[in-house]
Amino acid sequence: LSLLSFSSMLANVKYVRDAASRYLDVNTNNVKLSPRQHMQVYEQEQERKCKCVDCDEGEDNVCGGLWRGNRYPSRSTRTSIRPSEKKIIHIVVSHCKASLNWMPSYLGDLTNNVTSIHILSKCGQDVEGAPENAEIQVLPNVGRNDHAFAYYITSILPHLPTNDSSVVVFLKDTMMQEISRGFCRTDLKSMVQLSSSSNGFACGISIVEKSWSVYHDKDTLFSFALKEYQKGINDYHTGDGVPFQSETVSSVGDFYTSLDANPLPALVQVCYGGIFAASTANIFKQDAHVWKAMEKSLSRGDNIEEGHYAER
Repeated sequence: LSLLSFSSMLANVKYVRDAASRYLDVNTNNVKLSPRQHMQVYEQEQERKCKCVDCDEGEDNVCGGLWRGNRYPSRSTRTSIRPSEKKIIHIVVSHCKASLNWMPSYLGDLTNNVTSIHILSKCGQDVEGAPENAEIQVLPNVGRNDHAFAYYITSILPHLPTNDSSVVVFLKDTMMQEISRGFCRTDLKSMVQLSSSSNGFACGISIVEKSWSVYHDKDTLFSFALKEYQKGINDYHTGDGVPFQSETVSSVGDFYTSLDANPLPALVQVCYGGIFAASTANIFKQDAHVWKAMEKSLSRGDNIEEGHYAER
């Protein structure tokens, strides 16, 4: 990449030098520009070129931020949602036992744009700190947050008001816990903006390390398999006796194929942590049978490998 950048720089220097030394024809009408005018045209052309994808938006306003999935075409540069936009935001929280007293400050000045809040509780614990307007529903303790979200898409979202710009924010009750080094939480405003872009999706955990990307090679991703998982087992495990490993799927690829979902491109965006936002338009792009198949698959037990494939 450094060699390519150096070659490009030499070409640009030669271009500017030639432009300064003589008049150039710039279109089919042979309109003559002065060196100063030609320099302005050149600078405008450079502003429209992609310089880097693994840099921040401030370094490249065309492609900066794409590598780590924190910018997409048609994303608004504003940091607030105007009331005139009539943005519809639905919130769903998968709850086990943590307090939700963080929610009012988390919603902040987007509170008035939140159309609905659903708390799906699974561990038989009282829900503490939920907003007064939240609807609370108790679900069987299976499939953890992945099952809760699939259930929400199949059974709750179809009955809620939506439009072309509406989004759903999927959260967990453990939002205030520390996360792994190299990552940081994406704030709610950014999640709403990103999920309102042409991409229609935002991950709740952003990458800090510049060399990492949110995009994975599909075939490599599909080969991922997990044979055991012990994290959180003391907090969430029901003792249902259901084995972690599935008899029907043994990898991400197996799981995705079992859903009969739309085919994926060679590079796909991956999100870890089970916190994300998506446009309702994107959600409804998949036929209802896909979400129902996911919900059924995640109903097999509490600590199951299918949930880790669904997360990705």
